[in-house]
Amino acid sequence: MPDNISEAQRFVRDLISDWSLYNGFVGAEMQATANPVYRPEILDNFLVGQGYRTTVQDVAGSGQAVLSQLGPWQGTYATELAPTDDPGQQVQGPEVVIGLGADGPTVSVGGTALTGFTYSMLTLSWTGAGTNPSAARVVMHRAGTGSASGGPGGGASAGGGSNPPQFAGTCTYDGVQHDWVGYVGTQPGTRARTPGTFLKVVQIIDKVVGAINQALMVAQLIHSAYETYLRIQGIQGQVQRLEPLQRQLEQAQAQVEQRLASIGRAQADIETTARQIASAESTGGGAAPVEEQGGTTAQEGEARGRASSDVTRTEASDVEDDVASGVEDDAAGDVAGEVTGDVAGDVVGILADLCCCA
Repeated sequence: MPDNISEAQRFVRDLISDWSLYNGFVGAEMQATANPVYRPEILDNFLVGQGYRTTVQDVAGSGQAVLSQLGPWQGTYATELAPTDDPGQQVQGPEVVIGLGADGPTVSVGGTALTGFTYSMLTLSWTGAGTNPSAARVVMHRAGTGSASGGPGGGASAGGGSNPPQFAGTCTYDGVQHDWVGYVGTQPGTRARTPGTFLKVVQIIDKVVGAINQALMVAQLIHSAYETYLRIQGIQGQVQRLEPLQRQLEQAQAQVEQRLASIGRAQADIETTARQIASAESTGGGAAPVEEQGGTTAQEGEARGRASSDVTRTEASDVEDDVASGVEDDAAGDVAGEVTGDVAGDVVGILADLCCCA
């Protein structure tokens, strides 16, 4: 029987390739934060309901490690290049092979093994130093992410089955900076993009990866904020001793609400761009401007993001009234000191990390 950790990692792997699962997870996050006292059990119930025997605590604690494992992306990638300043000039790019050797993952470009490459949070990068034939930064993703139009980045590759690996990003090749896409399970030329959609594929995959990272950060914040709330409840000291910790809890909640609003806007942007790509490829032409197709969707994304912020703070006031009663000053001081020094530091550290990663 799988343990909670392996199930949490399986959930994150599936989250990368299933846009419907991602949207459902974000919806559960919004429900869990709809009141001043967060309810992580809503996320736990969502995970179990989707077939994952794990908890949001395990997803927040170990799931993100999956995003820094290159092994699941093994394969041979056919690629296409287009100069960044002239995306209409698309050409067949060098073959990229991601493998697993005795000492760990390997990457080759055009038959040349790369040295000094790094992989973290779905981002693979290397410099042009040494024998490397290029310098590049690409993000890994999987085509066909569960929506009716095939999901962000387009549908499954021809002949490649469902959800084959792909990457998109930029590289400096032969001294020229290019936009670069690659697909597993395709023959060169079978995924050629029209000039109007080639660059959008690069952009939308970057946005999808950013949105996934944001959703997992929110899960961490929900768990941390709830743990802080429980520790506040355990303190039966004077209200003034708890005020700094209460403010930190409110700041954490404000961070969650801001990021959910950002996710709402990103979802609307990604879905609009995906429809543009599908429309452009079905007609053989370029994608229409965002303003012509995505106005209503962007408003919906804003509304979706704001849904988490229309809440009251009455329960926070009740908490302060409860904790003000019935404990001696010296005991209250001991407990408050522990929470302010330890828990508040944990929350502030998490928020500082988020600001760096956002």
